[in-house]
Amino acid sequence: MQRLASEDMAGRIGHARPVPDSVLLVLSRSEDERVTWMQDACEQWGWSSRVITTTERMQWAASVLRPAAVVLLDGGKEWNIEVIETVRPSTAAPMVILGALTADRALLALRRGVDAIVPSGLSAEETLARIYAMIRRSTEILAPSTRYLDAGPIRLDLWRSVLFLDGTPVHLTTIEIKLLAFLMRNAGTTLHPHRIIDHVWQQSHGVGGENALRIAVRRLRQKLRDDARHPAVIEAVRGRGYRFLPTVVEVADEARASSVRHEQVELLDDIASLASKIASHKDRRHISALLVEHLVASGFADAAAVHEVSGDHLVLRAHRGLSEAWIESVREVPLDEGYATARVVSAGEPVQLSASVKSYRMTRAVLKGEDPGTYLFLPIEVSGEVRACVGVVRRSSRNFDTGSLAYLRAALAVIAAGWTPQSAQPLIE
Repeated sequence: MQRLASEDMAGRIGHARPVPDSVLLVLSRSEDERVTWMQDACEQWGWSSRVITTTERMQWAASVLRPAAVVLLDGGKEWNIEVIETVRPSTAAPMVILGALTADRALLALRRGVDAIVPSGLSAEETLARIYAMIRRSTEILAPSTRYLDAGPIRLDLWRSVLFLDGTPVHLTTIEIKLLAFLMRNAGTTLHPHRIIDHVWQQSHGVGGENALRIAVRRLRQKLRDDARHPAVIEAVRGRGYRFLPTVVEVADEARASSVRHEQVELLDDIASLASKIASHKDRRHISALLVEHLVASGFADAAAVHEVSGDHLVLRAHRGLSEAWIESVREVPLDEGYATARVVSAGEPVQLSASVKSYRMTRAVLKGEDPGTYLFLPIEVSGEVRACVGVVRRSSRNFDTGSLAYLRAALAVIAAGWTPQSAQPLIE
């Protein structure tokens, strides 16, 4: 499901625009003007975006953030291919290159796993509209874990848009890939030509559309070595449409296990990096500041804050990415269970909620003016006692999953190890 954002851009009449449930992951070689342009466009549309410029962090971000789509800002042939091959095994989200690519470079990128090329020079509105169209279609198709569609000797790699016949790669055009995927996803069902044309070509169906479909089916049959007179793969049902005959099995990415292990190693490396940062600091003010900086800079969260228990109050120690109004309202708050943070301290358990939360009246009042998102609060325990609470924010409606919770718990265990007594004087950066 997508949210709707209302805007009035460049003097146009305001109207509702769809907003993805998750973040738009933008990958670039550097923080250049294209990055700024993309961030501004996302902000105008009410989209949450995350920019990553280091290749070694890209796979981690694609896995942990679970983006709605991945946008590569054209960085040259070699860089593009390196990034595609690094990121594609970690996400089934639509992947788009934004740039002016030659036909040869575009074809190479599409073969390696990119879903579309969006030319540079378009307006921000058209650029995001094209990206959103990819997001919308992807959410209507399959679970993210499905990579292959198998039917006997036929294997279609959905992520890389490659067909294998008896293990041998077979070149298909983009239209042929879309057509075969649609038929295979609906195996055993006779699909009317109008429905196929609507899905594959996204255009009105007429004589020209039906002729294009017949030509595409004929070429696809030839490449699948299927005899139209005695079809074993694609059957034409007179007066009704086309049907994919073999049984199709959806297969998860066979490299997923190794990819998951790689992601786990990266998460452990990330925890080790945090531990090394705090090793030279023994006062918890600096440790709190390092924690929120690390969580936001790594891409795990869009904003973060730490409150420390001081008597019957919680005192703000560090923050990043939150509004001035929020900071002023929570510099010091009572341990009143109208606050989600107070509940975390008393129960010693995490609390996850959205900006539209109906419980925790005081937290609801504080979040009223904040951007929509998902909020997670966890305790920092030292020697079995809750001494502080960390809150993290994602500017999307996607919940923090069990993997995210495990990562954050591990990070807080590292923080707790360096926690030492000090005054309750707030640190406001």
